[in-house]
This record gives sequence, structure tokens and C-alpha cells, in this order.
Amino acid sequence: MTDKGALIIGAGQGGFQAAASLVSGGYDKRAVLVGEEPGLPYQRPPLSKSYLTAEAEEDVDLRPAAFYDESGVEYREGRRGEELDLDTRTARLDDGAAISFETLVFATGARPRIPP
Repeated sequence: MTDKGALIIGAGQGGFQAAASLVSGGYDKRAVLVGEEPGLPYQRPPLSKSYLTAEAEEDVDLRPAAFYDESGVEYREGRRGEELDLDTRTARLDDGAAISFETLVFATGARPRIPP
């Protein structure tokens, strides 16, 4: 793996799928997935009483922890992108870490717009 590779900001289903598709498609460079929430990327399940009361035993992780070690996807959990320098192709995270990239994916999702 080289120092530069793909940086994916956002570890929801879209960001995770971008990282997983890269590595399953033979991408041989560094792949870094950055997610603001603690824990592994997970499915956003439909809200239901059984899920919320833990009556349902659903595994909501998109992949087990071993996936990240085996695939080479470097997962930075509980981190957020703070600064982006397109000239140097570097992103700085909220913990001060700088990550160089050649490919950048923003997969931060969206929020519904509520009309007035």
C-alpha cells in the first residue's frame, strides 16, 4: 500500500459501501474510512418497538470488526473531518491527524429540509 489512497468521510451505509467496494474490487492503495459516531458502521434500522426495547436480536453492524483488519480498510471511528486542503490533497481530522489522499469521497448523508 502507498501512503496516499482513498479517504472516505462518512461511515454510514454509503461511506462503508464505498470503502468495501474499493477493496473488493482490487484497490491496492490505502483506504481510510472516517466516521463521527463511536463503534463500527451500522445499518440504520427502522425504528420499531421490538428493536428499541431490545426484544429483537438484530445484528446491525454492516460487517464484523475482523472485516477491517482482513480487508485493509483503516477505520477511524469517533472522528470528524475538520479541514481540507485540496492543493496538498490533505485532510485534517478533529484529533489533529493529517491524512493524505489521491481520491476523496464525501458520504456524510443528508438532513431533510423542512419547508417554512
